[in-house]
Amino acid sequence: MTRGTGARTGDSVSGVSEHLARPDLAALAVLLRNAPRGAFAFALYNTVPVRDEVVAVLRTLVAPLPVYEFTLTSTTQNPLSYLDKLPRDAASSRAVVFLYDLDRAGLETWGYLDAQREALVAPPHALVFWDTETGAREAARNAPNVWSGVTPKTSEEI
Repeated sequence: MTRGTGARTGDSVSGVSEHLARPDLAALAVLLRNAPRGAFAFALYNTVPVRDEVVAVLRTLVAPLPVYEFTLTSTTQNPLSYLDKLPRDAASSRAVVFLYDLDRAGLETWGYLDAQREALVAPPHALVFWDTETGAREAARNAPNVWSGVTPKTSEEI
């Protein structure tokens, strides 16, 4: 502990974990909360407990928007299948949707993702694809079209 500042070396700063004090977390919250139409983002994580902690913080930051969570599996590989599982009135309302385990669902998942870029932003939902660094590399290699036409936005542009 550094005397007088409240800052700590290691895994927290001023009592807040480093992964929660990152500027890109704030930028993601701005995107999720203020995107005027459908949007999607990839969020990288190292461990499930860290991911879950960040998700809990994001839930607070995007309130009052509803947040839904879906896990992709070897039997549910299409990212758009989340639409079938939403409550009926949520399909056409703004919401935040967290999608987990893209890298564990199988190679077909990347094919769906690659072919459905426009369909992913058609609903008024902000999607977050939670992935590991390995999964992000797989996405870049197996779903190159998902990145075409993507323009990074700053918080001032949203």
